[in-house]
Amino acid sequence: MSLKLTDIQSSFVEVHTLNLLEKLDYFNIESESGIASGTRRITATTGHASLKYVNKLEEKLSKVAGMLKTDGKNVVDVVEKYIAEAKNIVKEYEQLQTKLVKI
Repeated sequence: MSLKLTDIQSSFVEVHTLNLLEKLDYFNIESESGIASGTRRITATTGHASLKYVNKLEEKLSKVAGMLKTDGKNVVDVVEKYIAEAKNIVKEYEQLQTKLVKI
């Protein structure tokens, strides 16, 4: 088995990152994007900033849940139901348009 320098560098970065994360109490990944081939940019918050970020997300979830007249635990189920209903309505509309054109 042979090791390339990139394998060693990659392993070092992974171990170093894990050691850093072990020292953090609380962190959140806010975004992730590709900036070059094989390179990712990760934006994260820690400590109080992370807690503030989570609180904002919870506020948004609560607002959406209120709009859907449900609680935070059921938001995904309700949205999936509404999406399925919307698709059915569009399908029925297209079928009626096709029938109307044939008349």
